[in-house]
Amino acid sequence: MSLARGFFWTSLAVVVTKALSVGNQWILGFILEPADFGVFAIAIGSTVLISGFLDSGVAKLLVKEQHQLDYYFRRCVIISAGLGLASSFILIASTALQQEQEVRQVIWVLAAFIPFIAISHCFKSVLLIRLDFKRISHAEMLNAFIYGVILIGAALLGLKAFSFVIALGSSYLFFFLFYRYSAGKMVNQAMNSSQLASYGSVLSQLKWIILATFGMGMALRGDYLVIGRLVDTHAIGQYYFGFMTITNIGLMVAQGVNNVLMPNFTKLQQDPIRLRSQFEFLSFGLVAVTSILCLGFIYLGPDLIHFVWYEKWHEAIVISVLIALSFPLRMLSPMGSALLESMGLWRTRALLTWLDAITLVMAAAAGAYSFGILGAAVGVALQRGTFGLMLYLQAARQMQCPAFVGKLILYAAPFVLAVVVYYGVMSWWFQFTTMTALTGYNGLSLWQKLPLIALSFLVFVGLIWSLHKSYVTQLLQRLRQMPLVRNLLPT
Repeated sequence: MSLARGFFWTSLAVVVTKALSVGNQWILGFILEPADFGVFAIAIGSTVLISGFLDSGVAKLLVKEQHQLDYYFRRCVIISAGLGLASSFILIASTALQQEQEVRQVIWVLAAFIPFIAISHCFKSVLLIRLDFKRISHAEMLNAFIYGVILIGAALLGLKAFSFVIALGSSYLFFFLFYRYSAGKMVNQAMNSSQLASYGSVLSQLKWIILATFGMGMALRGDYLVIGRLVDTHAIGQYYFGFMTITNIGLMVAQGVNNVLMPNFTKLQQDPIRLRSQFEFLSFGLVAVTSILCLGFIYLGPDLIHFVWYEKWHEAIVISVLIALSFPLRMLSPMGSALLESMGLWRTRALLTWLDAITLVMAAAAGAYSFGILGAAVGVALQRGTFGLMLYLQAARQMQCPAFVGKLILYAAPFVLAVVVYYGVMSWWFQFTTMTALTGYNGLSLWQKLPLIALSFLVFVGLIWSLHKSYVTQLLQRLRQMPLVRNLLPT
């Protein structure tokens, strides 16, 4: 499957799963209380202790060594099963550190499903090797639907925070069964191979991936872990709700980028000129697309949250807006990670990921300790827009991309200036302080904001066209080649 088709199917999965996720959050915002979200946030934060075992990198190893799949596959399955069981025991043991009984019970339920998702990565690798993004996208979309049905059903039955882990555990089981069935005879052949790698050689290759995955888990959820120790469940629930309101987009885009680009970057290793060209073009494309999404949220998100839930989630508004400000640049990190993985630079990726994770935890802890969840959100947003770029900048350095820091500034400039115009004019015209304008719902009607939105977006479009005309033209041409878009266009 071509890169364009891979992006088409991945993009379709992003749209569908995002729509379902937004629907889930919209309904749960009425049914559950902030404390229920807080309990789950603490529980999911505890998974950073097992993230390296939960996804040990076997799929990445098998994709990289796809020409020797029979040699590695059975050992990877056995290692994944062992690490999954170990993860369950570690997670259960970690509950001794939790003070609230409900948090402990939620973690116990989650631990029962961990081995299924650990093993499923081995089966998924077969589809990645085939570049079968269509089937992977089908799995993501079907899983999102099943997850939502179970989640909302459990919440309506009054299971509160347990609704999340029951639905999450069910999705782990679904992925295990779906990928095992989809992999088909290729798995049977690989499992029956007589020539096998030693456990030591497999673990030796996985060690840096595992270490990097631990760091990635800390970078993704370490803030929940430390903030949950510093504030009550209501406050961490508001933080989690606001964070997930915007990061539902980011997590799916990041997952899609990694699923599509790592296998394709691997195949382009023998053509460095083409690889560099793809890297630079996709860098622009990711920043441009996520900038549009984040601007849309900054313009409309606070009003939508107020309109849907009134004052119940007002504290979450500022969290989501602050995180949205850092997202366009942060979304480059998964692409940098995918390139480093495709080049086999596991050690470099692991070290940079851990540096990212450590700085994130420090920023979240310092912010939460000083100013509560608002301080934590400011610290996390600043970290993600600065230290969060380390993986990407190292990947650009490995590609020997010329003057790439300058290019990165130009990629981000339209979004940054559009945001400055929007909040700057709002503060001046309506006599708001900058913080009042920034912290979300401020009493202005959508009609009052409409001229500001139009002005800000015109600045964004004008700058992105004047600075990156060739990339915009290329991006539009590639969009026209996608099957769904081509079918909608007149012949």
